[in-house]
Amino acid sequence: MSIIGVICPLHGYVEGDSCEECKKMKVGESAAIHIFKPMVYEDICDTPILIESKRQLREECKKHGVIAARLL
Repeated sequence: MSIIGVICPLHGYVEGDSCEECKKMKVGESAAIHIFKPMVYEDICDTPILIESKRQLREECKKHGVIAARLL
């Protein structure tokens, strides 16, 4: 699993595992961590694809000309 981003109570959604702005201000850790859970996508192309990261999902969607709701 890879960490996509966190929800910071002060700065909203930020990519990565912590809020850089809060680190600069020496505020505590961000509130929530969103973990990408691998899953099989059956609607990207003709054959099911196991997607293990958000980066892989972006690449597969671009390759097949589709957009996954999970990326919105």
